[in-house]
Amino acid sequence: MPSFLDSADARQLQQTIDWHLANITNDTELTQRLEGIATNRAFGGMCWYWGPKLYARNRVAFRSFVLNHFSDFATVPEGQFTRVEPIPWAGKQATALDAWFDEVDRADDVPLFRKLYAWKRRDRRGWGVDADQWCADVARRFAAAETPSRRARVLEKFDLGSWTHLDEASARKLYDTDRTLATPFILKHLPHRPWRDNADKRWNGLMRHAESLGDRGFAMSLYRRQVPLDRWREETLALARGPMPQAELLAALEERHPEGLWSDLGPAYVALLEARGTEVLPYVQKHLNQVGAWSMLGDSALSLAKLAKARGWVDFRIAVLVKCARGKAYNDALEETLDDRSLDEAERLRRLALFSGVSREWNFLGWGFASVQQLEPPLALKLYERYPQLARTQFKAHLTPAWAETYTEVFERAWATGDEELADHLASRYLTRGMWGKPDAKQVGPAERVADLLVALKLEPAAFARRAAAILTKVPAYAVRDYANLIRNNRLARLLFERSMDDYLDDGAAVRDLVEGSEIHVQRLAYRVLGRRDERAYKLAKANLDILIGTLLRPLHRETRAQAFGALKNAAHDEEGARRVLTKAREAFALPDEGYPKEGLLGLVAYILAKHPQLAEPSEARVVYRRAA
Repeated sequence: MPSFLDSADARQLQQTIDWHLANITNDTELTQRLEGIATNRAFGGMCWYWGPKLYARNRVAFRSFVLNHFSDFATVPEGQFTRVEPIPWAGKQATALDAWFDEVDRADDVPLFRKLYAWKRRDRRGWGVDADQWCADVARRFAAAETPSRRARVLEKFDLGSWTHLDEASARKLYDTDRTLATPFILKHLPHRPWRDNADKRWNGLMRHAESLGDRGFAMSLYRRQVPLDRWREETLALARGPMPQAELLAALEERHPEGLWSDLGPAYVALLEARGTEVLPYVQKHLNQVGAWSMLGDSALSLAKLAKARGWVDFRIAVLVKCARGKAYNDALEETLDDRSLDEAERLRRLALFSGVSREWNFLGWGFASVQQLEPPLALKLYERYPQLARTQFKAHLTPAWAETYTEVFERAWATGDEELADHLASRYLTRGMWGKPDAKQVGPAERVADLLVALKLEPAAFARRAAAILTKVPAYAVRDYANLIRNNRLARLLFERSMDDYLDDGAAVRDLVEGSEIHVQRLAYRVLGRRDERAYKLAKANLDILIGTLLRPLHRETRAQAFGALKNAAHDEEGARRVLTKAREAFALPDEGYPKEGLLGLVAYILAKHPQLAEPSEARVVYRRAA
């Protein structure tokens, strides 16, 4: 297979780059021209050629461009497919890249150094970095650095991410050179644990060395990251069986608690509790997230719950059931609490409250998700009949319709008793069912039932708008993924999103609630309502201008923003509203968002200026050209 570097595309790109470098003297203009050339998918494959030249010409002006388009591989189209070809650091490429690497290294350009180093030391497999070479380089450079600031810069340069791992010998060299700076770097680049690790792969030599220097904190950090499950279980159980006082025992257990261990710690917790009872409850309860009901050795969550029940640890047992147990064990215990006649009402309510809430949650940068225990439908109905306030508040998330459960019996009871809060909550979840494929009656049947009930109410338009808005504003964000299919399959969605537009205009409070809805399609509905050619829409758009005007500048999908433009046109009917919209619209032209519909924005400005020509700036005045006499 011919190499990309020997292809006609590579030669043509090289000639194009040479011409621009020779003939475009203005760096800003050259950057703009190169951005156009960079749309060629093969452009990244020539990074070895244009990168050093641009960096040498003006590294301040071209650094952002180089970082944005940096690539150590070429993307080569082959018919319907694309081939990715790594560019080797060899031959004529090495001649250009070595000089560039040295220049970047001298300039301490950390982001670019990392990219070039990863390219230069690419593993023979074609991805990743040669681990042995990386360990040797970072240890050598760190030892050669003469000052703490230079050593810190070395570590910054060689921090290629947590996927690069040190070996113990290299870590020892770093630690002996400057342990203050090296400690966090070593901990970040420890080898990952396997999914199940019962082999002792600890860096015992480095741990003992750190202990001998009085650095117990670092030694125990290594212990927590590397201790195998069996060894940790033996050591902690020995501590629990000893005479250590409770406060010291809890501190010792925390100091040794393993990190990054995927195994089920439930059996170890059972052994600890059997050895020391309530003294270790605070420690175990803090780390319940590492107990599973899925262990191959058995259901350790159920074992913990049984032990807690036998010892009379009521709150701890409920915590285990909520956070760790399978759904059946959770539901059985909750029903047992509901039916326990030995409990007075205050204690029953206290225990029921403990059964509610999030089981587990996972949080990441900018997003996260949580899980809750689902109530079985008969138990959900039983709970609602006895404690409706709990069902509509603390247990609302526990009876939210999912793939398997619809809670139609609870909905029917809530609707029949006039419990709009819970009925609307359930209806909001039925409204989003049926987006994928061809749903069956079980999926969309509840939505059909809600649509029938709403129509049967025969409400006045304003009352219907309020009830519809109450349902729509309870739809969670990002719940609608395929709007077209949802409207096709779900009658309730059709009724509320498409067939009640005029009704919403009869109630301004309902429209404002829609504008502030969590789900973007609910907001889009509000924009469509406010953009209608109707006197009521003009008044409501003006009343909601304080919210609508933000749509000019905040991130929105292209289609949603187009709907918002229609609402803003109505809000600009009078001069005061037009002036406010026009000010923000002019600012929006400067937004760098490539997906922003600037043609739609231009149409909005033109519409306002045509209606209110007195608001035009001199540069916006209409100019009429006539043929000279």
